[in-house]
Amino acid sequence: MSQKLIVYAGNIGEGQGLEKIVPLSARLLSKDYKFLIIGDGGSKQKLKDEILMQGIDNVELKDPVNRDELKQIYKNADFLFLHLNDYKAFEKVLPSKIFELATYDKPIIAGVAGYAFQFIKNNIPNVILFKPCDVADFFSQMKDYHYKTMTRSDFISHYKRSRINKDMVQSIMKLMK
Repeated sequence: MSQKLIVYAGNIGEGQGLEKIVPLSARLLSKDYKFLIIGDGGSKQKLKDEILMQGIDNVELKDPVNRDELKQIYKNADFLFLHLNDYKAFEKVLPSKIFELATYDKPIIAGVAGYAFQFIKNNIPNVILFKPCDVADFFSQMKDYHYKTMTRSDFISHYKRSRINKDMVQSIMKLMK
């Protein structure tokens, strides 16, 4: 089995809590998996420190990249990763990143709670959901997952901007009558 690549791209801040999930998860997954974390933010040093302290060598940190390079990285990934810190306030948000990730045929690994968890569970196929910051749950979900790629054409069609704009115009027109 070749090493599976898990890619996260975005802010590395308090809201993502990557230092709470990535290093220990990488340790549990061992050499069969590699995390590629792309981005910058206020918690990047915490993440670096945790990786060093744990002696983890299957996590690579990379500075932000341009859009074209990111698209290629996503295409080469085996999994796309999304994580929100375990804060009550995040139980009521839906990260826009999920719409970007869902356009790729790769499995999405999402550590989210509340509304985001339910939305993803009900609308996006081929997703590995786990409780935020819960390494044991993450590992359990990964262990039970049978790898597959899958297009999400229904999701993409339903949430594409042109359809949303058309629905919004129709809604406004009804109000004007």
